[in-house]
Amino acid sequence: MTHLLLALALFGNLPDGLSPSDAVEMAQNVEFLGAVVPVEVGLGGKIKIDLYYKVDQPLDPKILSFVHLESRESKCRLVQDRKPPPPKAGVIHHQITITVPAKGDCKAGRLELYTGLYNRQTRERLRVLRPPGLADRIYAGYLTLTDSAASDDREAFSPGDMAFEETLSLFRPWWGYFFGWLLAILLAIVLRRYARHFDEAPVVVWRPEKARTRRAVATAGAIIIGVPLLLSILVGLDFIKDDAYISFRYCQNLAAGEGMVFNAGEHVEGFTNFLWVLLLTPFEALDLDLFQVTEILGTALMVGLIVFMTRTVILSQGAGRDLSYLWAGVWIATSSSVALWATSGMEQPLAMFLPVASAYLLWRNWQDEDPPQAFASGVLMGLGCLTRPEVHLIGVILGLPLDPKY
Repeated sequence: MTHLLLALALFGNLPDGLSPSDAVEMAQNVEFLGAVVPVEVGLGGKIKIDLYYKVDQPLDPKILSFVHLESRESKCRLVQDRKPPPPKAGVIHHQITITVPAKGDCKAGRLELYTGLYNRQTRERLRVLRPPGLADRIYAGYLTLTDSAASDDREAFSPGDMAFEETLSLFRPWWGYFFGWLLAILLAIVLRRYARHFDEAPVVVWRPEKARTRRAVATAGAIIIGVPLLLSILVGLDFIKDDAYISFRYCQNLAAGEGMVFNAGEHVEGFTNFLWVLLLTPFEALDLDLFQVTEILGTALMVGLIVFMTRTVILSQGAGRDLSYLWAGVWIATSSSVALWATSGMEQPLAMFLPVASAYLLWRNWQDEDPPQAFASGVLMGLGCLTRPEVHLIGVILGLPLDPKY
């Protein structure tokens, strides 16, 4: 009878769409029952959030409730911590209001709602037990920021509703990339199957007979590519991405004999660029400025990228008197994003150079049937995979045409 009365009291304190049987289990016998949030909020408006927790006793006075509103489309992030009110009939109904800045990082788009509890004295979050939450945060709902008139509708999100939605939210920013990779793989398969049916025109590589003319052509090519490359590098030379500090810190500890750790004694792999960290560590051991080292390395790798990309164009399309085979090198040299990331201190220039060099050697071996070049191609692609995990996908795309089935 007591349990029945308690269940009726819980139902009476919950809005439509939430149920005591649908909950996230947390430590200290706390259960998160869901949230009610507005469907839309205008920029400069107020977000009124209702959170519901089930408890069997009042929370420790040191426990605070936190709310994180984050956008995966912009840098917008709104945070608020508040002490939850005492429970009524076993339910904590916590109301929080957050004001959205009218200007700044918050733009029209979707905001993801994360919440949880933490001890303000120890700074430790209350464990999210079942289903487990990343960093002990609960994905509680979402809303839309709009730069036009917002509706007054509100929506209740139960934990059951958000279980699958949380997985989708993690992959949503990458859908475009996944679609691009799928399209590239399908294109590789189609080209491999049907390109053999077309008559291939012989590749003609023009080479001047006179040494003086060859020097003039080489000089012209260097100027056509080198001038925009130099200007692009100079414009972004002072840009250092803050994430580069992570790699630099691992290099510092590795050179000091502490191992590949961010903090001595804490064995956490907080990097995704293993080869880049190894490459920079000797320079750190020599007490060189890694900012300057990465700028020089990045520029050199960008030059190597242009060289191999130009050679790939010549390999597939030939080289004529009009120097049109330089189009790929010019495109890279004038790319602001390539130049910016080449000197950012990050691993992007190495991650670009290695797959392109591998592809060139692979395709050249296809024509010359040179086993050492094929081996070198595989080594370069393997090194690329050690630089960035995404390079595995590039290796798959390059390797598909080698399968006789395709």
